Amino acid sequence: MGCILVHEHAGRFGSVAERERERSTALGNSLKEVEELLVYFQQMRSWQLTDRRAAFHFVCKTPDYVSWNN
Repeated sequence: MGCILVHEHAGRFGSVAERERERSTALGNSLKEVEELLVYFQQMRSWQLTDRRAAFHFVCKTPDYVSWNN
């Protein structure tokens, strides 16, 4: 009788541990996805700033802008 009780408790703790491990894995995966999105948005922001600078330099070198600005 004592062995069965110990086995039942071990089974319950095992399933709790397994659920916690699954939750931890899912949380880790979610955090990884968030990290990847943040890196993507940082790259997009960098490209946006680069494009904006290029457009500004292009506009500043056009004859219309130069004559209007002087």
